[in-house]
Amino acid sequence: MENQHLTTNLLKIQVFKTVLSSAILATALSLSACGGGSGSGSDTSQMTDGNNSGENRDTTPDSISITPLTDVTTDDFIAFAPVTLSGFDGELTLTVEEGGAFAFAWDVIKKPTKDDLRQTALVSAGDEIIFLHNTSEQYETSVTTTATLSAGNTVVYSFSFTSTTEAAADIQAQWSTPAALEDGSVATWPVLMDGAGNKPMMLYGKNNALYTREFDGTSWSTAGLFVLNHDPQDQLVWDINSNGKAIIGRSENTVSAATGHIECILRYHRYDGNNWAGFTNARILANPTAEYFCNNVEDLDIALAGDNSMLMTWRRRDLGNSRYQYCDSSDQCNSQPRNSASSFGSNRRVAAIGLGSDSEGKVLTLNTSDAKGVFISEFDTQAGLASATNIASPQGTNNIASMALNDTKHSLTVFNESADLKARFHNGSSWSLATTLDQQLRIATLTLQTYLSDGADYGLTLWSVLDSNNNAELHTNLSDASSFAATSTRHQNGGELVASKFVGDINDNGKAVIAWVGYTFDQSNNTVGRGTLYSRFYDGNSWLDTQTVDSDIDVGEFLSMKGSLNVYLDNSDETTLVYTAQKGTQSNNEAQLFYSRRGNSNTPNSQARLFDSSKEEAEQIKAELEGAGAEVEVK
Repeated sequence: MENQHLTTNLLKIQVFKTVLSSAILATALSLSACGGGSGSGSDTSQMTDGNNSGENRDTTPDSISITPLTDVTTDDFIAFAPVTLSGFDGELTLTVEEGGAFAFAWDVIKKPTKDDLRQTALVSAGDEIIFLHNTSEQYETSVTTTATLSAGNTVVYSFSFTSTTEAAADIQAQWSTPAALEDGSVATWPVLMDGAGNKPMMLYGKNNALYTREFDGTSWSTAGLFVLNHDPQDQLVWDINSNGKAIIGRSENTVSAATGHIECILRYHRYDGNNWAGFTNARILANPTAEYFCNNVEDLDIALAGDNSMLMTWRRRDLGNSRYQYCDSSDQCNSQPRNSASSFGSNRRVAAIGLGSDSEGKVLTLNTSDAKGVFISEFDTQAGLASATNIASPQGTNNIASMALNDTKHSLTVFNESADLKARFHNGSSWSLATTLDQQLRIATLTLQTYLSDGADYGLTLWSVLDSNNNAELHTNLSDASSFAATSTRHQNGGELVASKFVGDINDNGKAVIAWVGYTFDQSNNTVGRGTLYSRFYDGNSWLDTQTVDSDIDVGEFLSMKGSLNVYLDNSDETTLVYTAQKGTQSNNEAQLFYSRRGNSNTPNSQARLFDSSKEEAEQIKAELEGAGAEVEVK
């Protein structure tokens, strides 16, 4: 009996659009002129011998070969080129297994109806048959359907037809048209942006005040006043933990009520997931008999642990060493703000800090004396600083390093060893051997960044260095725990140069994104061209094509203190890009604050049917088929 499931669910309009293609139509008309292919077979459950009954009847058909179809769409119902049966006498029963079907070509040409699709029917020599079946739901996957010809209950011939689906080819998700959040009527800088729990957040200065915004998945919140008085020259840092809590560290010059002299105060503010709190003074740096300005402080950094304890580090330029302060979640700190701060020791400069899901983390320091080294110290916001381990060569010439630490306290550390760039991974108990990422670099021109996914061990190392012609080159290396890509990837758009401000991010799915500004430089007249903001996305398997986010950017303004570029890639694979740029077409004089979003959909680019037609044509054919009693879905 006819399979009703196939009739109602697999009879789709693309089947008949395929069948009515010019090639099949020409074949069918040719067959009609010869008087064959009547397609008069009907459903049956018993064998009929016709005029050639008895033992002398030839029931063995000629060989049937159906050309396989390749590069077909996934999850489709497709038709193969028609074949003409031959070589046997009388009638045989043609049966196709579940998932496939067949139709008599002449019936389809005359007037397609739901009754044309069959799984079993009597056939005769000369009948032209169109075979169909469901393709795989997966890319690059073959499906084979078996059919048989039987005389009575005896199968006299078996054959099959096969289709293989296309390879997945992605059409990239596109960046939204950049939208200005601040119009450039006043200076907007600096800008910080990060996120947690798929919620991007930003902090920026405007009119000597600090403002915050949050993104709700659709739009940014109205700018909320955070700090009324902020000098853009002061340092501003922040960190967001996996619980969506945040902390901001900043320096501020104030006048002491006791001495009348200027003091430098290092403060922090907490965010509980909904609201920002007032400030807490971490350190008060002062000279009781003279002014002490915050320009004596550099390398300010802050880290927030999963238990909401915090670590703040900074370097005293006037003393030449790095110091730290740590506080628990209730702001009980290891020392009072005016007491002497704890030191990492002489000739030590902090390169990076990080805290995990509890109170523990790591501090990366470099030795600034002649005896170079890259030192990692365990740190606990309850117990303080542990002893340091040199993870580079004992007598190396190390002067640049970066570290990223995730919630599980695993860490990725990248550093130079003479002119080579090397990386090591710590899995919580031991260090991997050093892996060389690049060689023969001009270390003095190296800019380095490292990223590690919060809840996994996917790493992204991003660096820029000048080549022998003083052209900046941008490179990346992707890693999974201690396994690093054998070859680093160079990212460049044509012959453009890369501005020294670039960013990246990587999520727990192993997806990554980078963004940079490229520009041209005319050496003949020493002219810098307008900049273009580019982005490139890693989909877990390969880097996709470079995309243009914005253009007509004033490169000089972007490279100044007023220029900024930030990116956040969440675990739903959606990306948020926030940047300041002065455009050639704007009416105001200051850089504008822009954002752009990239969705998480890399859509397969070949979901078209075998034979496409316009919507109007499809609807017309649909109406004709439904008039004949068929149930049809227009795609």
